This record gives sequence, C-alpha cells and structure tokens, in this order.
Amino acid sequence: MSRQENVYITNLIYWRPPGNRDPLPAEMQICAPFLTRQIELKKPKLLLTSGKFATQAMLGTEDGIMRLRGRKLLYRQEGLPAPVKCVPLLHPAYLLRRPEDKAKAWDDLRTIAAICDELGIKRGASL
Repeated sequence: MSRQENVYITNLIYWRPPGNRDPLPAEMQICAPFLTRQIELKKPKLLLTSGKFATQAMLGTEDGIMRLRGRKLLYRQEGLPAPVKCVPLLHPAYLLRRPEDKAKAWDDLRTIAAICDELGIKRGASL
C-alpha cells in the first residue's frame, strides 16, 4: 500500500479538540459533509476507521470499538455506486495506553491484508 497509489488518509474532524478531549457531536456534524464528499470523490474499495468516534460516526452505530474492531462491515453513502467494505481498528493512542491489546491490532491487520487480497488492492511495505 502506498499513499501515491491507493491509500488516502483523512480525519473525522480537522482539529485537535482542546485539552485532547473527545470530539463533540456538533464538531463531528460540522466536518461530516467534507468527509462524505471526500469519500464520494475517492470511491474507495475499503475504509478503515480508527477508534470509537470515527467508527461510530461513519457506521452510524453506538456499538463499542471492542465489539466492532477487526470485523468486515459495510459503509453506505448516497453518491457511492455500492456499499464499501469497512474495518474498524483500535486507535493508535489507545494502543499506546494499552500495549497488551497490540495482539488484537495485529489480528485486525491480518484481516485487512486478506480483504486487500480479496479486493485486488496492491499491498506492500510502504505507506
């Protein structure tokens, strides 16, 4: 995978909330149209969400990240020709606080590798 060929990274909100607090629903609503437009333009084969807030906002669920992580789900959006496979991931900041959960993250990455192969997404060593 490489940013030049087939990876696009963006954020749920475009600033760090003061005091590193959780994003407010109003902040996510402000940014949502920009994010959905980016997805509409990019037409991805696969979406990866990182952490609870991105996952819940993108998938419209209140389920927790530990329940959803590593699962192949579908993201639906008007303007896309078909639903997009979506895999929720543990947030990197969470993994720094809870290194004992890194094995779960590795399992999730193996799931992503299999999905990339299934979708014909070229993968390699660089991002």
